[in-house]
Amino acid sequence: MFCRSIPYKAVVRAAGNLIREASFYLPEGVRKSLEEADPGGEGPGREALELIKKNIEAAGDGKVPLCQDTGLAFFYVRAGSSVVIEGGTLEGALNEATAAMYTSLYLRKSVVESPLRRVNTGSNTPAVIHYEIVEGDELEIRFMAKGGGSENKSRMAMLTPHAGKEDVLQFVLETVQAAGPDPCPPLFLGVGLGGSFDTAPWLAKKALFRRPGERHPDAALADLEEEITHIVNLKSGVGIQGFGQGVTVLDTFIEEAPCHIASFPVAVNINCHSARYAGVVL
Repeated sequence: MFCRSIPYKAVVRAAGNLIREASFYLPEGVRKSLEEADPGGEGPGREALELIKKNIEAAGDGKVPLCQDTGLAFFYVRAGSSVVIEGGTLEGALNEATAAMYTSLYLRKSVVESPLRRVNTGSNTPAVIHYEIVEGDELEIRFMAKGGGSENKSRMAMLTPHAGKEDVLQFVLETVQAAGPDPCPPLFLGVGLGGSFDTAPWLAKKALFRRPGERHPDAALADLEEEITHIVNLKSGVGIQGFGQGVTVLDTFIEEAPCHIASFPVAVNINCHSARYAGVVL
C-alpha cells in the first residue's frame, strides 16, 4: 500500500504559521462581512462597529493579537488514509506548534490543567484536536483561536424527536438572547443538528470554519441558515456589542448528521466578530 510521508517538523511549521496568521489577521470574508454590516443608523452601535474595524487594522499593521483573549487552540484535521507523519505524531506536532507560537508571539496562555485546580499549564496546551480520516494522501489542517467569551455562551439541547424547524429557530434565538453582549456581537453562529449528545456540538464548531456567505449544499439547510440569521437579527434585540442597534448575527452555518429515532440533538456554537481561523493543505 502506498504511503506518503510528511516530516514531523513540516507539520510543526505549518501549524505554527496558521496560529500566527489567525492571531493577527482576520480572513478576508470576515473582514468583508464587518465592512458590509448594517450599523442600524447613528449611535453607539455604529461607533462600536467603527472601533472594531480600527482594531482589525491596528492588529494587522502592528502584528499584535486581534483580541486580548488569544483563545483556546482548536485544530480540525482531515488526514488522508495514506499519510504518515515521519519522526513523531500528529498530536505531538500540533501541541509543539501551539506551545512554541503562544510563547514566541506573546499570546495569552489560557489553559488550566483542571477545571477544579485552576493551575495554568503555561503553554496553552493541550490543544483541542478533532480528526477525520479520509481517502487520499493529503493532510489538511485548520486552526481556530476560540475565545472564552463566545465559547461560554454556546449551548446544547436534546429536543424531542417530533421537534421541527420552528423549535430549532426558537432554541437558537433564545441562545443568542441569553448570551446578550457577552460574546462580543456581531456574531457568527455554528449550528449542529443530529448525531448524538457529543456529535452535535462538534458539528456546530466545525460549521464555523465555513466562509461567510458559503451556504450548505442542501437547499433546505441553506434556506434555514439564512432564516436563522434573519430571525435573530429581527427579534433578538441584542445588536452590535449589545447596544440593541444594528446586526446581531453576521452569518449562520449548519452541519447535520443522522441521529437516533428517539433523539434530536441540537447545538449552537457562538463565535464573536473576531472569527480567527486559517487553514493549509500539506
